[in-house]
Amino acid sequence: PLVRALGESPAASILNGLLELAWASPASTRRLKGLVFAVVARGLGCGHCEGKARLVLESEGLGASETEQILANLGGGGLDSFESLIVPFARDTVRYQNKAIHAAIRRLRQRCEPGPVLEAIGLASLANMVVRLDLLLDPAP
Repeated sequence: PLVRALGESPAASILNGLLELAWASPASTRRLKGLVFAVVARGLGCGHCEGKARLVLESEGLGASETEQILANLGGGGLDSFESLIVPFARDTVRYQNKAIHAAIRRLRQRCEPGPVLEAIGLASLANMVVRLDLLLDPAP
């Protein structure tokens, strides 16, 4: 809906391309992508985006109760070790507190290889942009 709402704007094709590339990237799992989008959507109160992310998580074998536990507690639900680091990081990016985000990135880099960390940073950035823009389409006050 967001890409369609942008109509003929050059931003529509750019956003569509970014989303396609992100979801096609083999550098992270669909499950991790779904988790990042779900966490950001929950943090920003976007039910539409959270619902779409939940569909991805469901298709990846994560049940509704497990997903709710992860979103409510930023952990649990059988997260692997990398997901356990990225889920709280994704939530921290919602607040846009640069010093805290930079410190979190440094901690991630100390524990993980640069490639997956870079991918996670990009996913969190994209999720924040998409969810914030999607909120503009929400007719609720």
